[in-house]
Amino acid sequence: MGMSKDPFFSSYKEANAAYENWKDKDPFSQISPALLNSADIEDYVRLTGMIYPFHKEDLCGATYTVRLKGLCIYYEEKINGDGVDEHVFCIGEDNEDMPNANENKANNYRIERELRLKPNSITFITLEPVFQVPNYLVLRFNLKIPHIYKGLLLGTGPIIDPGFQGRLSIPLHNLTSNEYVFHQDDEIISLEVTKMSRYSGLGSCENQKNGAYTETKIPQHRQVIQYLQNALGKHSTSGVISSVIGATNEAKKQRKKQIVLHRKLKTLAIN
Repeated sequence: MGMSKDPFFSSYKEANAAYENWKDKDPFSQISPALLNSADIEDYVRLTGMIYPFHKEDLCGATYTVRLKGLCIYYEEKINGDGVDEHVFCIGEDNEDMPNANENKANNYRIERELRLKPNSITFITLEPVFQVPNYLVLRFNLKIPHIYKGLLLGTGPIIDPGFQGRLSIPLHNLTSNEYVFHQDDEIISLEVTKMSRYSGLGSCENQKNGAYTETKIPQHRQVIQYLQNALGKHSTSGVISSVIGATNEAKKQRKKQIVLHRKLKTLAIN
């Protein structure tokens, strides 16, 4: 499927300027706090630069479909069992004006057009758009339904807090014995947008409200490698690998030992 150009912004720089202008000002204060429909999502993107690049044809009902593109990483045990290999690559190549594009180019990550999810594996992937969430909206997401029926797992879609700026990196768990192949621009998740209740400092509020809004402090434009480094810290130097393969291999080893032992005992009994 051919992807349309962003209908509202010609560059990330333009989308970011719109976000900076509207991140603390709700341009549609008449819209009540609620799960937004696709028309309202489109209007907020048009003014706030909340999703860039944005493809209008990917709106449906109350969701926006997000596609695969960006930095990916997975870990694999070495054949000799001594340590772990780290595989880092990009699905597709970002335009130069996108955040982290020059950094990834400098790191000379290889560019791929497809992603292979091996059986019983965990792969961390990146999604195409930069999200810039104004301080009155919240995003949630989950896997597209067809991927759930393939046996893939993302888990409950987490909240993307107001103030978040960056790409989404998510772990895809392939819990099956099948290998699945994904390509650049394949549909991965469905995203929903919820408008928060009004608070002091953002439009009109009731005079008797005393609660003070606490802004979420979020580092901007992190990539999947930074997320993994922060999460693992000193707890692990071996990356993230599915325990299913290790358990299966160990079970096979134990089974082979039992067969050998059984044959030895049988031979002794005959003699």
